[in-house]
Amino acid sequence: MADSAQAQKLVYLVTGGCGFLGEHVVRMLLQQEPRLRELRIFDLHLGPWLEELKTGPVQVTAIQGDVTQAHEVAAAVAGAHVVIHTAGLVDVFGKASPETIHEVNVQGTKNVIEACVQTGTQFLVYTSSMEVVGPNIKGHPFYRGNEDTPYEAVHRHPYPSSKARAEQLVLEANGRKVRGGLPLVTCALRPTGIYGEGHQIMRDIYYQGLRLGGRLFRAIPASVEHGRVYVGACPPRSLWQATWPGCMCWWRGSYSSDRH
Repeated sequence: MADSAQAQKLVYLVTGGCGFLGEHVVRMLLQQEPRLRELRIFDLHLGPWLEELKTGPVQVTAIQGDVTQAHEVAAAVAGAHVVIHTAGLVDVFGKASPETIHEVNVQGTKNVIEACVQTGTQFLVYTSSMEVVGPNIKGHPFYRGNEDTPYEAVHRHPYPSSKARAEQLVLEANGRKVRGGLPLVTCALRPTGIYGEGHQIMRDIYYQGLRLGGRLFRAIPASVEHGRVYVGACPPRSLWQATWPGCMCWWRGSYSSDRH
């Protein structure tokens, strides 16, 4: 981060800060960012656990708002040095309408980018998804690759399409001049499927297993290597990228491949 930013106490904004990943990012910032002066948590639904965070030395500001509302996003972003954008609608089961998914994931991300530009916030870290890569409709494996690994990504479902478009917007915004004349510095992180404490899908799977006498359904063949990432590893990566945003790398592990 620029010397001018390092010399002062920082204001972070975490969109979707009450979600599964967002809460872990919030707690990690409070534990590991020594320059933190104020931490803003922006979410449509605020959790009661936020009250316990307000007793510490860092100012914790809970903001109830909707990323699809540009004026609400702009008000939350104003005065922040770093935005970690985790807010989004995750829909891999087709429960939400394509219009709603686009409005939250694409338009919401546009609103965050424009708010950074308009208010002078220079650093933006976006939580993308492995769904941006694939798997494609041909079933091609993606074996322990990185952001430079060639892969034919074809998106035919609303959720991966929306994440791919939002990621593209974030990366294209890198270098735009924000209010005050400095360049906007952005990056996109592509974690594979996230698991860990507080993950509702994992809870549902465990409870289902208990109801079935300790049996769990196997979703993929044993021959397939399927990468996952522990939620505790995501906040340090977001914090590291916010601290050294000039390193414009994307991050993802292997998501799926046949070992044989």
